Amino acid sequence: MTPGLIVLFGGPAGAGKTTLAAAWCATRERAVHLQLDDIRSFIVSGLADPQGGGPEVGQQYALAVTACCSLARVFATGGYDVAVDDVLEPPAFEACWRPELEDLNPEVLIVLPSIQETLRRSVSRQKRVKQELTKLQHAASQVWPAALCLDTTGLSVAESLALARSRGLLP
Repeated sequence: MTPGLIVLFGGPAGAGKTTLAAAWCATRERAVHLQLDDIRSFIVSGLADPQGGGPEVGQQYALAVTACCSLARVFATGGYDVAVDDVLEPPAFEACWRPELEDLNPEVLIVLPSIQETLRRSVSRQKRVKQELTKLQHAASQVWPAALCLDTTGLSVAESLALARSRGLLP
């Protein structure tokens, strides 16, 4: 069996990474979409507020990344393409994600519309993230190499998917 691909969709809250990841999955023969926030929600007692900070947040984040990567590995080994979405700030990526998935060579795509577009999208989301945090995440995401970043400002989901494919960011 041919292993599936793993694509990590990163970017600030409200950027559209979940929407784009789901759209990409819908174009694949066999696909799984994993959201780090969903994995974190498995903690039923003692869940730290990820917008709060502190050591517990960092420990829970690292544990959720390990669990998410384990699931991605299982599904990819089973022949499923896997989309994983998280903010993916570069230091957290290097510390938590890369060691877990290094042998699987995941693709990385950073969804990065303008800050104005990101904040506009964020307001219409069910999940509320503090505007200050979204701004910090946006700034942190700009550190990624431009070749991995996709500016989806003003684009539909279909246009964003087509642009990502034309730039070789998605198969």
